[in-house]
Amino acid sequence: MLNASIDLIDRLSAARSAEKRWQVANEAIYALGGNGLTIAVVDTRSITPYWAQSSADPAWLQEYVDKAYYEADPFLLNLQRETLGDLAVAGGMKRTEAPSKKALELNWGLKDAGFTMMKSNLFAGGPAHSKKCVTFCTDEDLTHFGEEQLARIRHASTLIAAFVDPVEGAEDSILAQGLRELRREKLTVRERQVLMGLANGLQNTRIAHDLDIAEVTVRKTLLSVRSKLGARTREEALAIAIRMQLLE
Repeated sequence: MLNASIDLIDRLSAARSAEKRWQVANEAIYALGGNGLTIAVVDTRSITPYWAQSSADPAWLQEYVDKAYYEADPFLLNLQRETLGDLAVAGGMKRTEAPSKKALELNWGLKDAGFTMMKSNLFAGGPAHSKKCVTFCTDEDLTHFGEEQLARIRHASTLIAAFVDPVEGAEDSILAQGLRELRREKLTVRERQVLMGLANGLQNTRIAHDLDIAEVTVRKTLLSVRSKLGARTREEALAIAIRMQLLE
């Protein structure tokens, strides 16, 4: 394992661009028996992405977004707790044991897309309150991976997390847009209207007047927004909403 790690470090260090490091990372994953790699840096309070990129088929990623599979993604559901289920197995969920119809569709959709097992690991993401999620994907089942091979995958994921940064367009990738949509959908029209008023520098009284609502409603709405976005103040909530393009 040591020689393989040194080799991967050398190859990642020698790569002079984000695109080249991404290529080296995918080559390392394929050498370990994988057929896909996904990396996302996500704010753990609001579950919105700074960036995300994946080597999966763009058609599958579009389906993931179009069918809102992110709402049932077990990795995302656990991410806010800053703990991640180590393994996910696709194509085995029964209708009677599925937590939801969407979870069932996602489980079998992954299988159809060629992913039988996914192994994810969390690392420091860089920005405060963020985590980098590195997911190894394979079309092999768990029986093909012994403890030593799983340990190699964990170690390679650690190195990939340390070296790989976003390629051009990762901030607006299909995955990033989908994750933002997950958060956008959780903000009501009224909540976005109040945030827009705040973004325009208006005080609560003016926002209430413009929206023809009571000032106490503005305060309650902002409290709701702070809770949904994991923000400590209204200003922080606004900053998160702008950064994650939730007001567009």
